[in-house]
Amino acid sequence: MRKYISVVIAMVLMLCALVLGGCGSLSSTNFEGTWAYVMQPNEKNIDYKYDSDMLYVITMTKKSEHTYESTFRQYKYVKKDIKLLNEEEYAKGDRFFYWLSMIPEKPNAAGVMPKVEIDFEFKHLPTDMEAVKMTERDGKLYTDEGTEFTLDSKTGNLISGNQTMAPVENGDLTKFKEEMQQHIKDYFQKKYVDTKKWDITDYVFTDAGDLVVQGDYKK
Repeated sequence: MRKYISVVIAMVLMLCALVLGGCGSLSSTNFEGTWAYVMQPNEKNIDYKYDSDMLYVITMTKKSEHTYESTFRQYKYVKKDIKLLNEEEYAKGDRFFYWLSMIPEKPNAAGVMPKVEIDFEFKHLPTDMEAVKMTERDGKLYTDEGTEFTLDSKTGNLISGNQTMAPVENGDLTKFKEEMQQHIKDYFQKKYVDTKKWDITDYVFTDAGDLVVQGDYKK
């Protein structure tokens, strides 16, 4: 009898260990929220341009205790306008100026640089992926195809493979947009300012009037 009781107790302890240890079971990690990351092209393979950056935003919506639906949206800055601020001054030293159809990219005969202001617009791209269903188990999130997502408990980052996505706090994309803006400024500095083509006096960044709101993201 004692031997039988010992066997029962051992089995109960084993089951408890399996439940507590996970062992392929569903868990209770909360993946609901919104994350984002700025994707840059590999400069070895692609000629980097000012509009090469893409902002990806992923929102996880909880559908049941252990299932989620993820939606993906893509955003980027597009060049809206370029203004030549010293047109009259520049034209005085270049008699062919008014024959040009574009902003000049060099000093005029008197050495006056074109002073320009560049306007950019942050736009949602109509190329979103379809919503993807995911299942949570062992503290990880999986798509039906096997793509795995984990949550860093210290930083709140969402990780999939070698891609790390930072949490979007209170729907604010400011830090991601500022990262993209700096890349744009660096590009134009190297291509136009350092090469003495333009004197860029200002960069203007605005949101498109029809910007689509997704998840926690608010304008």
